[in-house]
Amino acid sequence: MIAYVFDLDGVLCRGPHFGVALEREYGIAPALWGDFFKGEFLDCIVGRRDLKTVLLPYLPRIGWSGSVDELLAFWFSRESAVCSEALICVRELRAQGHRCYLGTNQEPHRARYVAEEMSLAREFDAIFASGFLGHAKPSPDFYTAVERRAGSNNLLLVDDSLRNVAAAERAGWRALHYRSPADLQRVRRTASHASAARRTGTPTL
Repeated sequence: MIAYVFDLDGVLCRGPHFGVALEREYGIAPALWGDFFKGEFLDCIVGRRDLKTVLLPYLPRIGWSGSVDELLAFWFSRESAVCSEALICVRELRAQGHRCYLGTNQEPHRARYVAEEMSLAREFDAIFASGFLGHAKPSPDFYTAVERRAGSNNLLLVDDSLRNVAAAERAGWRALHYRSPADLQRVRRTASHASAARRTGTPTL
């Protein structure tokens, strides 16, 4: 059986970055963040720094009058729209006996929100978030950590980033570049081929 590793943002969740809503609803332009998402945020993504602590100095800079918790609540809620087609595909795969995981670059606060508030923990066999693994895609260490925890070398990544797809293939995984829900048919076909191979005794790798 195949162990599928689905990306979150761009695959399970599809929609604009929360900064779009922040500008539309509060007039806070993305430029006010400076290089936050290319700098300090990257340490949060791998669990080296806490997002709440890192965000504090930015609140007056961007003109946010509420608390850090209120900003995170706004952020996470605006990026919580689950793609129903992708979720249906995950449920189908699991019903066929395939394991399905979320493999995502997320700092711990949003990873917990995804698991608990969005209830995705019950939709997947496990959630592998970079903030808990200590490594983020496309680092080879991310794929090694996921493979070890999944206990399988028959892994297939579904990700909207070509860099992540290429890194997965270098790690010995199969990978599918996801561009739209239409690509879910390609995901389903891999499961059908695996089922056919199992019936005939043909190796799937």
